[in-house]
This record gives sequence, C-alpha cells and structure tokens, in this order.
Amino acid sequence: MTLNIFPSSMEARYAIAGSAIGALTSLVCLSAGIPVGHGLLNFFDSLANSLLFNAAIVFSALTFGYVAARAGRRLDQADRLLLAERAGVVELYRLAYQDALTGLGNRHALKRDTATLAGTADQETTLAAVILMDLDGFKEINDTFGHDAGDEVLSLLAGRLRSACDFDCRAYRLGGDEFVVLAEGPRDVAGMEAFVRMLSTKVFRTVHHAGAEIETSGSMGISFLKGGNDTLSAALKRADVALYRAKGEGEFRHAFNVGGAGQPDATVSGVQRVAKQAVEEGRLVVEYRPVNQAGTAVLRGFSASVVRSGDEAGSRRSCDIPGLVIEEWLLDRVIGDMRNWPAHLTVTIALSAQMLSRKGVANRLGERIAQAGLAPERFVIDVDFRAFGDMAHSSADDNVAALRAMGIRICAADLVAGVFDRARAANSPVDCWRIDIGRLRRAAEGPSGREVSKSLSIFADAMRLELRFEAVDTPEDLAFAARFSHATLTGASAGPALTADQATYLAARFGPNGRRLRKVVG
Repeated sequence: MTLNIFPSSMEARYAIAGSAIGALTSLVCLSAGIPVGHGLLNFFDSLANSLLFNAAIVFSALTFGYVAARAGRRLDQADRLLLAERAGVVELYRLAYQDALTGLGNRHALKRDTATLAGTADQETTLAAVILMDLDGFKEINDTFGHDAGDEVLSLLAGRLRSACDFDCRAYRLGGDEFVVLAEGPRDVAGMEAFVRMLSTKVFRTVHHAGAEIETSGSMGISFLKGGNDTLSAALKRADVALYRAKGEGEFRHAFNVGGAGQPDATVSGVQRVAKQAVEEGRLVVEYRPVNQAGTAVLRGFSASVVRSGDEAGSRRSCDIPGLVIEEWLLDRVIGDMRNWPAHLTVTIALSAQMLSRKGVANRLGERIAQAGLAPERFVIDVDFRAFGDMAHSSADDNVAALRAMGIRICAADLVAGVFDRARAANSPVDCWRIDIGRLRRAAEGPSGREVSKSLSIFADAMRLELRFEAVDTPEDLAFAARFSHATLTGASAGPALTADQATYLAARFGPNGRRLRKVVG
C-alpha cells in the first residue's frame, strides 16, 4: 500500500516511514527491558543520557529507512511501468479501432461491431442497414485548395455524420473519402429512404476553409445485412454496387441493393424510386414525336421528351421532381423502349447543361447502352450549348467528346439572332444541327432566299451535318423543308406525339425504306 501524503516521491515517503518505524522499533525493544519497580519517567531519563541508546535509535532508523526507501523505489518503478503498459494498451487499442484523422471507428471497428450481429438470425431477418458513402470530387478539393483543406473537409463531414446518427447508428471511416454508417435493427427501404435523405442534407453542406467556401456532395449505396450466412464483406460489396449505380443522379444520389447473401444484385436507385412514384401518380409521361425524312416522310426515328403534370392545364398538381432525376429516368425508359424497335430507327434525347457538366455522365450512358445491347449510333443527344453561358464547362466538353467517340451523335441549335452562324457551326463538335423552320424561312425571305438555302445545303454537306428542322407544322413549312432532301424534320407535319406503345406499334410497321413491313394487330 502506498502513502498518499507529502512528499510526492514514493521513495521519499517510504524512507520517512521506514525511519519512523525503525526508531519506534528500537524504543519498543528497549522499553521491554524496564526493571520492575522503576518508574517509566526515570527509565526514559536514563535512556536519554545513554549514548548507546541514542546510537541504537539512529542506526535502527537509518537501517529501516534505507530498506523502506529501496522497497518504495521498486514499488514506484513497478507502478510507473504498469501505468505505462496500461496507457500503451489503450493507445494501441485506439490506433487499431479508431481513425486518426476523424476520430470515427475504422474498418476493424466495423468488423468488431458486426461480428456479434452476423449469424444470429435466419437469412430472412434484417440485422442492420449498411450505408456506404462516398464524397464527390475529393481529388479536386485537394488539388484546388490543398491537402489541409481536404483533411478539414473530412473532419467536418465526419463530425456532422457522427451528430446525425442516432443511438442505434454508428459511423466509420473506411479510408480516403469513404464512410460507412451501420444502422442496427430491422430496417426496410421505405424507412431508410427518409434516413439517407436526412444524412445527405445534414452532412453535405458548405465547408469554410481559409476564407474559401467549399461545396460538398456525395453518393450513397445502401444494402442490408441479413442473418444466416451473410457477412459484412458481402453486404459492403452489395452496397458498393448500389453506390456505383447512384453516382451522377443529381439530388437523389443514393441507391438500394436489396439482394441478400448468395442472391443476385437487385439495385434500386433513388431516381428510380422517385420517378416510379411520380409515374404511378400520373405526374410523368414519356412522349415520342416522329422524326421523318424531309420530302419522303419516311420514319427515321423519334424525339423523346417528358411531359410533367402541371405543364398542361388541368387539375393535377405541378410536378416538383428535379430536372436531373427526370433526365435519368427518361434515359432509362428510352433505352428500355428501344429494345422493341427496329435497328434502323434512332432516338433523340435532350440533355441539360447541368447534366452534361457532371463528370462521367458519358461513360455511364455508354455502359447502359451497351448493357441493353443497343448500338450507340442509334442515339442522338440534343445539346443547347448557349445554356452554358459563361460558366466553366470543361466537364461538359469532355462528356460531349466522349459521346461522339462512342458513336453517339450530338445535335445542337445553329441559329443565333436569326442568322446562321457559319463560324460557330464550323467550330462546334456536332453532327446534327437543329433549326427552327420558321426562323429559317424568315431568314430566307427575299430575292436572296434561294442563295441562303443553297449555302446552307453546301455547308451541311461539306461539314457532314444532318439538318434537323423542328416545328414543321404547316404545308408551307413542309414545302420549304423539302428543298433539303437529306434533312429530317419534326412537328405536326411529321405526326402527333405518341406514347411508348404507340411508338413501338408505328416502328414495327415500316422498314428503312418506308415500305410497310407487316400488318400489326393491336
């Protein structure tokens, strides 16, 4: 037992105590020999004047003090060593299970916490939801603002993530810009939908660093850890598949993989869920407008667009779904519908400047087209380059170049202030020029009208551009478009807007040369 009195050194405390014990021991031993009948006071007076007695007390005190001091030193050394070992064990445990930068648990902590969950129930029971989270554009943050800014972003996002988790949720950092949230207990897609949106809202907010504002965003893939033989590794792999599917989906950048252990992936993105609900409520409808050959009226394809409730007069409420969600859903629907069309028909889809400015959009679209077994040449992407304004759109340029490299054609508007801009057209990476027939007719009015038409035809042939006339609604528009034999046209003269089933029915009736293939019953 140690003495917790002054001085603080254990060796000094034991030396003092030993000396006191030695002196008392000598006194006790000598007092045992008091002669019978002698008074105690007289006895101590005689001892005080005895040189031998004083020497014995000093010797005993020094001896006991020295022995006690040595013992105190050894105990002090053992105590310090024990404390150091305990501190080392605590530090090693912290380093093994805690991320040094963010203070969150690491991959080992995630394995430790899930080890008690896996295998405790049958394979139909959901034990926890595994949310894999990835920060978008983290490399650009490091390159632009420096690694100190990157570390601060990770630390702040980790703190927000920790505060957003409730009592049965824990956050971990796997490494780099990847995080995991483990939400224990029975979970389902409907319940997790609101939870991941809350996480996105609370975590991905602006970070202020050295006077600069750094915008943050991220993607999330969600899977469910089941009982039976399901494992954390398998759940993370399913979440990673969902994360890849979720990237680039605008405001709703999350996806669910509801497959279990040993089952095929069943990924449902946030876009699909939101769009499916809107379709079921009648808020989203795809319409196809025929694209015909000018002069021959041969069907060459369709132009696809989305009609949202609220765009037309009616009693239905206005559609409040973000544009990026609608564009992603439109791409999926069109790719699915095209599987039933003849191979010679094309489809034109308009993509916004915001969509094209997202990194990797072209590659993801190419993968979806390849998975559907369709030829990239059958797709025409309509781009309004004027919508970019003065914004930096290097990512959009990269996506346009990547789309063209795949064989996907780019269509764009070519009239600027009512005049055909040849210099602009010559320097634009496009394959098809979309022209408002009414504006072109007005530009071609007057004695030089034939020359304008001829110049346009020569330029289009030289640049290998397809001319696409839109809003061809009247017989006069149709007659003017017929001057350009290689052009295509849309509008009332080409045919009314069709549903997906009607477009499939029309596509099945005619071949590439416009001849009727067969009678379709339906």
